[in-house]
Amino acid sequence: MSQDAIVDAVVERIQKRSAAGMKKFGKPMTRDDRTMTEWIDEAIEEALDLAVYLTRVKADSMDLEELKDRAYAEGYDAGQESAKRAWLDGANEG
Repeated sequence: MSQDAIVDAVVERIQKRSAAGMKKFGKPMTRDDRTMTEWIDEAIEEALDLAVYLTRVKADSMDLEELKDRAYAEGYDAGQESAKRAWLDGANEG
């Protein structure tokens, strides 16, 4: 255990995930049955999943009126869903 509860929680999750992976796949991460390209493809897929999850959380955490106001300020005079989509698509980044 470290002196940081957050680090301890992350380590615990890694250990649980490792145990679940061993149960599911029966192989440790040190396995050699995949090429480097396959590992990279797997990592890209995981990163894309992360992007989807983060975008979902971002959408859930934003107040719809705030999204509409931001979109309107940037020239999107549309309904709330259109404003939300525009903001999520990065139209307000700058």
